[in-house]
Amino acid sequence: MRWDGLYEKRWNLLEWWEGVMCARHRKGAEHIALTVNIMWAIWKERNSCQFNNDRGPFMVTVQIAWKERGEFDRLVIKK
Repeated sequence: MRWDGLYEKRWNLLEWWEGVMCARHRKGAEHIALTVNIMWAIWKERNSCQFNNDRGPFMVTVQIAWKERGEFDRLVIKK
């Protein structure tokens, strides 16, 4: 996910998230929702690695997040 102007804030989650929230009028709710979904998938992968010593490829994590977001859109939003 590319968020113009936020690259320099990538090491400070709070500043980065504030930047995302301020940019929502430019990018839209779908872009924010996908970003959050990817962050959630990364967090779940981090927990799996930390607590179960199970680490998968990063791109698989992103692909899973993308798929889950599509399923959510299809099942919940576009009823």
